[in-house]
Amino acid sequence: MRRNGRGALVLGVAALAVLVLSAGVIRPSTGDDRQRELRAVLLDDYQRLRSAVHAYAEDTGEFPPPVFDLSGPYDGGLADPIHVPFGVSALWRGPYLDGPIEAPAPGSFWSLATLCHLDDEDGDGQRDEAWARVQRADGSIDDATAAWLDEQLDDGAPARGTVRVTPTWIWLKLAEN
Repeated sequence: MRRNGRGALVLGVAALAVLVLSAGVIRPSTGDDRQRELRAVLLDDYQRLRSAVHAYAEDTGEFPPPVFDLSGPYDGGLADPIHVPFGVSALWRGPYLDGPIEAPAPGSFWSLATLCHLDDEDGDGQRDEAWARVQRADGSIDDATAAWLDEQLDDGAPARGTVRVTPTWIWLKLAEN
């Protein structure tokens, strides 16, 4: 009887192992799944940020101030009125951003770009454009995903248009006054 008990135990453990392994074969978590999820998050965050910047600018007449990391406590006044610059605080009707823009991948984050050469896309000499950017320097947002985002939102050319891809950042034009 002991042999039958041990045999049944071994058989039970083997059956459990087969079930666990087959569950992994049926629905494995792949790199493709993670890439699809990252792409969906990037598109959703871009749309949320774009809508927030447009609404903020419409109410205040100005773009929100630069924010280096939107997943941090300072949001430039998109969600928290305490961060709204004094000169436009009376015009603020937010919050414009429902919940923070979280880091899309480990080591990455979203920001509202500081004023730089990208702020005059139309060449009229005015700093009249708002750009978002997502950091990709550590490779957590790979070249294929960056190129896909450029194709989805722009022209697929990484050096021009409303989406610009560099080794460190993905720049996304949000608005122009």
